[in-house]
Amino acid sequence: MRKTLILLMVLLILVPAAVVMAGGQKESAQAQAGPRKVMKVGVANFAWRWDPAVKYSNNTAQMHINMHDGLVRVSPYQVPFEIRPSIAESWEEISDTVVEFKLRDAKFWDGTDVTAEDVAWSINRSLRGDHPRYSSYVGRWGYNFEKVEVVDAKTVRVHLKRPDPLKYVMLAQTPASILSKDAYEAAGDPDKFFEHPVGCGPYRIADYKPDQYIKLERWDGYWGEQPPLDELYYYSVPETSARITALMNGELDFIVSVPPDQEIAIQGRKGIKSMGVTWDMFHVFALNATREPLDDLNVRRAMNLAVDREALNESFWQGDGVVPTAFQYPGRMGYDPDWKVFEYNPEKAKKLVEESDYDGEPIELNFGASYYLYIDQATQAYAEMLKDVGLNVKLQYVEDWGEREDPKDYVMTRSWSNPMYFPDMLGGFDPHWAPTSWPIADGLNPLVGPGGKLRDEYMALYDTARYGNSEDKRLEAYHELVEFLNDKVAPWVILYQPREFFAMADDIEWEVPVNYRPFTLPFRNDEDLKLKSR
Repeated sequence: MRKTLILLMVLLILVPAAVVMAGGQKESAQAQAGPRKVMKVGVANFAWRWDPAVKYSNNTAQMHINMHDGLVRVSPYQVPFEIRPSIAESWEEISDTVVEFKLRDAKFWDGTDVTAEDVAWSINRSLRGDHPRYSSYVGRWGYNFEKVEVVDAKTVRVHLKRPDPLKYVMLAQTPASILSKDAYEAAGDPDKFFEHPVGCGPYRIADYKPDQYIKLERWDGYWGEQPPLDELYYYSVPETSARITALMNGELDFIVSVPPDQEIAIQGRKGIKSMGVTWDMFHVFALNATREPLDDLNVRRAMNLAVDREALNESFWQGDGVVPTAFQYPGRMGYDPDWKVFEYNPEKAKKLVEESDYDGEPIELNFGASYYLYIDQATQAYAEMLKDVGLNVKLQYVEDWGEREDPKDYVMTRSWSNPMYFPDMLGGFDPHWAPTSWPIADGLNPLVGPGGKLRDEYMALYDTARYGNSEDKRLEAYHELVEFLNDKVAPWVILYQPREFFAMADDIEWEVPVNYRPFTLPFRNDEDLKLKSR
């Protein structure tokens, strides 16, 4: 049945389809003789806010990296990574909780100077929570920063709450980018600025049509190396078959999120090529332990033990994804193939269901249909696994996840992803399961939330894993932390690491930036993007 479905999907892809890319222009024959100066990227999930402090997600990661600069940057490809200067040209540690940064001469897209006031405002607005939208992401990077202090026009001091081995990595995260304070105030309306911010990165916003495309153009006033493209377009093309067809027809030059069973349509096609990546990212269900019947630990643990990850990997990723054994990614800091936490044990799951107070009420599996590749099919497959261990299931598509004002009014489960945000053993865990992350901070897991009976144990393990003074101590505590959460709290159901493909014109040389979060598409300079003559 699945082979038949794959064949039908491929046949559909190969049927000619018109995909109109508004806003783009064809390059002249003279321009086509050398390396391209225009590139058109087709993405599955589009964004709608370009201020990185208010939107920091898989979809915005595709664009923000090319638009914005922070004080420092993480090297994209070098292993082990290094911290590089960006808007800060140098820095000095004044104490174990204060770092002084000297700013370079740089300009915003409107030609005005980047000043210490802009740097302080850009970061402090999130730390203070000046706008409700800032609160969604500051808990993923900014929770240990006290404030940014202006020393003079070209100097700032960043104050931390406690000594932090990851302070520079956190400052390199996209929401800590530097934007123009004057432009924000001139906009008058925060929402207007969020869609049309003024940054200082190598490409600036030239045109934007919501839910259609964004056009970026090279910023000639950029302080650093000039980018290789004059114009960079991102088009919203949700359907995989439409993205592939547009690439084949030359309407797009680079596309994302091609599943393994549709990549066959690209193989052997003249003028295009594909490259696969198994993301350092889990597809996940976050569990709301305030909702019956998930308020029973035995039920949540049974939901974890019921997952046949090998079967899911074979069905959706042709066996080329990763079946995780613990909250870690192969090849990353501290990876241990012998660390076994996640288990498939349906018999044990059945026993836990029998020992629980579960009386047959349906468990809602809530999912968004297109945001995560194949999550709708994976949800259906997982539902059958839950039924096999004695749990009744109701599938519920959710278009808008809404607010989490009261966890008891929030969804019972939520399809989600846990990407590695930064290259560290906690790079995937910390943004999603730290005390400041929404599943913990918003009360979905009261055992480890403020005042919870397991809060002290959770915090002690987390503090050592996050702030320990040696890598060995951090790693030991991190293993204990993951095992503690998995066995005593069960806040998650971890599925797999997905396998996807990029496809592009064959004059484009590009690699996945291993030190950046999944879906980041840097085209900033010759290190990121090499273009051959056509």
